[in-house]
Amino acid sequence: MAKCAFCGERVSERGLGNHWKKCETRTQRMQISASQALATHSAELAAAATRALEELQAEQAVNDPPPPEIQRSPSPPPRPSGRPGRRTRLPARYRDELPEPPQPLPPPPPVEQPQLEPDPDPAPASTNSPPSWVKTEPNAFGVYKVFPQRPTHDPEDSISLDDLCRSFNLLTPESAAGSADTSNTPPFFPFLNATVAHLMSWFHLGSNLRSHEKLDELVNKVIWSEGWDREHLRGFSAARENRRLDNAVDALPGQPPDGWKIGSVKLKLPAPKVAVGGEAQAVEFEIGGIMYRPLLDVMKEAFQSPAFEQYHITPFELRWDPHHRTDNQDSTMDPTDVDENGLPPLPRGHQALYGEIYTTPSMLKEHNSLPKTAPLHLETIIAAYMFWSDSTYLTNFGDASLWPLYTFFGNQSKYTRAKPTSNACHHQAYLPSASFPFLPDTLIDFYRDTFRVPPSAEVLTHLKRELMHRVWDLLLCPSFIHAYINGVVVKCYDQVERLIFPRFFTYGADYPEKVLLATIKNLGGCPCPRCFIRKDQIADMGSKADMRRRKNLRTDNSSWRQTIERVRGWIFGKGYRVNAAAVDKHLRPESWVPTRNAFSTLAEYGFNLFSMFVPDLLHEVELGVVKAFFTHIVRILYTLGIEAVDELNSRFRQIPTFGRSTIRRFHRNVSDMKKMAARDFEDILQGLLPEPHNGIVITVCFTLATWHAYAKLRLHTDTSLNCFRNTTSELGVEMRRFSRRTCEEYATYELPSEYNRRVRRQAKKNSKTNSSSTAPAQTSKKRKYFNLSTYKWHSVGHYPDIPRVGTTDSVSTQNSELAHRRVKQLYALTNKRDIGPQIAKHERRGRILISMNQRMHDAAAGNEPNIPAAGLTQKLKIADILHPENDATAPAPPYFGDDPAAQNFLPQLKSHLLARLLDLPYDGDGLDFSDQDLLDVTVLHDRIYTHKIMRINFTTYDMGRDQDTINPRTNSDIMVLSHEDEVDGTEAHPYWYARVIGIFHAEVRHVGPKSKTTRTQRMEFLWVRWFGRDMTYKAGWKARRLHRVGFVDFEDGGAFGFLDPSEVIRASHIIPAFHYGPHFQPSTSIHCAPFVDRDMFMRYCDHAVGHRATTSTNCSPGNDPDPDIEDDAEDGSGAEDEGEDSEAHTAIGVDGEADMDSDADEEVGDDDPEPNSSDSEREEEDEDLQNSENGDDPDENDDENDDDLIASYGYDNL
Repeated sequence: MAKCAFCGERVSERGLGNHWKKCETRTQRMQISASQALATHSAELAAAATRALEELQAEQAVNDPPPPEIQRSPSPPPRPSGRPGRRTRLPARYRDELPEPPQPLPPPPPVEQPQLEPDPDPAPASTNSPPSWVKTEPNAFGVYKVFPQRPTHDPEDSISLDDLCRSFNLLTPESAAGSADTSNTPPFFPFLNATVAHLMSWFHLGSNLRSHEKLDELVNKVIWSEGWDREHLRGFSAARENRRLDNAVDALPGQPPDGWKIGSVKLKLPAPKVAVGGEAQAVEFEIGGIMYRPLLDVMKEAFQSPAFEQYHITPFELRWDPHHRTDNQDSTMDPTDVDENGLPPLPRGHQALYGEIYTTPSMLKEHNSLPKTAPLHLETIIAAYMFWSDSTYLTNFGDASLWPLYTFFGNQSKYTRAKPTSNACHHQAYLPSASFPFLPDTLIDFYRDTFRVPPSAEVLTHLKRELMHRVWDLLLCPSFIHAYINGVVVKCYDQVERLIFPRFFTYGADYPEKVLLATIKNLGGCPCPRCFIRKDQIADMGSKADMRRRKNLRTDNSSWRQTIERVRGWIFGKGYRVNAAAVDKHLRPESWVPTRNAFSTLAEYGFNLFSMFVPDLLHEVELGVVKAFFTHIVRILYTLGIEAVDELNSRFRQIPTFGRSTIRRFHRNVSDMKKMAARDFEDILQGLLPEPHNGIVITVCFTLATWHAYAKLRLHTDTSLNCFRNTTSELGVEMRRFSRRTCEEYATYELPSEYNRRVRRQAKKNSKTNSSSTAPAQTSKKRKYFNLSTYKWHSVGHYPDIPRVGTTDSVSTQNSELAHRRVKQLYALTNKRDIGPQIAKHERRGRILISMNQRMHDAAAGNEPNIPAAGLTQKLKIADILHPENDATAPAPPYFGDDPAAQNFLPQLKSHLLARLLDLPYDGDGLDFSDQDLLDVTVLHDRIYTHKIMRINFTTYDMGRDQDTINPRTNSDIMVLSHEDEVDGTEAHPYWYARVIGIFHAEVRHVGPKSKTTRTQRMEFLWVRWFGRDMTYKAGWKARRLHRVGFVDFEDGGAFGFLDPSEVIRASHIIPAFHYGPHFQPSTSIHCAPFVDRDMFMRYCDHAVGHRATTSTNCSPGNDPDPDIEDDAEDGSGAEDEGEDSEAHTAIGVDGEADMDSDADEEVGDDDPEPNSSDSEREEEDEDLQNSENGDDPDENDDENDDDLIASYGYDNL
């Protein structure tokens, strides 16, 4: 309990602030004190001003000397706090540059007119044809594009600043744009009027939940829409309008066929010891009810829709000149020297940028391989297919599930494609999970009746693989193969016919589905679907030997296909079992399975199916490596006692939030591993373990957070990729050190949650087998080991291969997780029986309504004036983003008794305002002005106006525009440019940090001889308390520790001050230093976290393209030429001999990838999971391999939806 110093009432410490707001005694006392102080101070200032004015007039009457120059006080001596305890410098003022897209292409050269008369002396023909590549001029950031040929369509020519905004607060109202439909068909077709069209669109699109937003949408977008007439609803029937919608699907003007088809596939049934003479004579079983759309239909719909205006049909290379200056000429490139993709070589000092698929060398290579000549001289382009598929539960309770296949097109920018509202996701196929990947009961009965024996587990596993690829055989129909080879002519949305060649670039899926698509064994001896690395070599991830092994990639060659055909002949022709010894002898060394891969149909045309499997950051790293590491840390803490676990949970709950959804409050116990964030581990885990293990764990956390930040970048440069590769090697060394030194020191066992899941799983198995025992035979907790011999640990080494298909956010399975929301909404509209066809019907209705809404919007745009959107075409003033608090005012200066924060409030404020009025450069130190100078600055009516929040707009590292919100009550920490030099060999930190106490503005007038204008000016300013950096603590990228800061001591004259809001770069994430206890200590109490989001991480690196104003650091993570890490040979991971085992993995037990439940012998084996287990059971058995959407244990109803997963793992605004 606390006691109010004004009225004496006792209240809780948390409620003291609320009590002060209502305390009448405090209010009266403050008003009286403030009035007295204001009156006294005003009288003194008025008297001093009168005396000064009289003296000045007397001097001018005798002599009229020039006005004295402002004398700046010398810099203060160095302070132990770190701010501004160094020699100060005067750099260029921080200017937040607006993002700018690449410049448009120059106009094409004029076409030479044919000569009417022959030239008597023709010039000899040149033997070298002119180059076809073309480049744009660099923009303000030095970024330019190089095309292999002049594009006929470039979506970035019409890009605006609004298109580069990442925050919804920065978006301006849409301008009336678009071309209205010129056909005679009404825009609300297939409905009879706009009233019904708006109502049906409201019903089928959007959320199915009843909410205030849904009601507002009904009133504002339907009832108040233009053309609304209630007479049109007389006799309304929803069933009739739905039939009208379904029947008119093929009659839409200018639309390709977009209906769904119902297909079936036939599976060849292998029978042991039953020889049928060959695969052609084998018994077949037909599985129907497969809902799908032809691949070409989806492509035609996409390229004939308005989304085509955003498609990049000509790939290009994005380049960056880090030293570009607008007043210097650009570097020249040799027009005759081109590479294999038809592009000139990279000039010296320039770097390539990697982000989108259409800027990668892989797409440039595919584009360059297209036929140079086409029928009727059509332009040849590529349709870049991107696939995602994943099973999902459709309800929180029950077993209703679906396995959808989604199609995206890489021609569209990932910033648009990743937004669910962009409707860029095309539903390709629905595979009911009742039959896929689980086989129907009718198949098992048919097998038993035919062969007189039930199918074995190996046969069922084989049939699941067969089902997956026979479905893809259905999609890879002959018409698609013909289009893949020869192209297909399509009249695009711009009414230009082009020859489009479909190409497959990526397939995003979790590991169990990747092994199905790659036709390899699940967790086999060579578990990777991309390379042939052995399981016993995985622990060496990041070593030089590991990098060499990864170059041995899987390829779709004739030798492999012949081997598969040979063993299939034995299975069907000789009656061999699918896992017979003769079959395993040929397939087991490289983990193949006897399934004919459907994608091999394209192998003879240059397609390698194994190249389309891309990393899965969500499942492989965040729910895999990070979770496995954190799980073992919690196990170690349990060995130290429950108090250590409670301390861990308490620290997580004290982590402050950041941004709108970047870091949310941790309310649950994080030891249950429901929500985790790798960026927070380093500080939270500090001090929980004794040395040297504490230092080892902290180093692993810092390195893992650095690697994770690089992996999530949306824009990479050549330099950042080199740093990424070096960080990957460092992570491997540090993780092996943790495994070898720390993990062997502690005997760890199952966590309570792991033990409970194992008990429930065993009880469920006993109930299925009608066993009399309802409890597992073993009730004690199992011993658990930290395992690095997992596929997901191996996949970490593949992430730096970004130039192949673009950055990870472009191929992340997060896209499919977000697409699942739409499927769940459609499921709610069904009768819950035979859901596949019903969901397909509702999805088709939604696509028709989206197209109809676009036509209605374009029609309305044609009737409205085209008024350009205002607000972001120019840089926003700081005053425009201050939000007044009901025009509340406070007397100046505020009076807080003996509070040191208010000492010299008014003189400091006037000094700050005067320096800005005189345009003096800001260097962090206060300027000394005479009393007369301060008297010349007048605050109108002696009032300053307070504000609740301030929004800071900033340009991101990837040349986008984002926004931070500063609130003195919640998110109040900020960062500004540092103004210090290196002293005594100590590196200068790039930023200073402060906590905002108040946000104000005032009407200010400046008079006197130094005044530039006597007009009243509105000036905004922040009242801050400065943080100082601990100069004695080794931190930064080399030390692999967070920088330690703390409040500057009150006795320091620079503890409090004022700041121009335009100096603020963005908000900062300051977290407590738990190692020093609950009490703050000067300079050693808090840490500044650079891993809070992508942009913040790049603020501390020297290769951020969009941070021209703040790129001043000397080092970047992973860019240290002499990193302080163990040598590979010392770590046991640098064996030159490929067959030599590393001690890193021979000394460790096995535990499964983040599998906390399976036995060790189950994880070492290379057999597939139990074939008849359900999704939830397989997830409990191998949580790291089978991450279903709705959590890890339906029995406890502790499901965790993907929204929370995405938010907790730091996925920024999409």
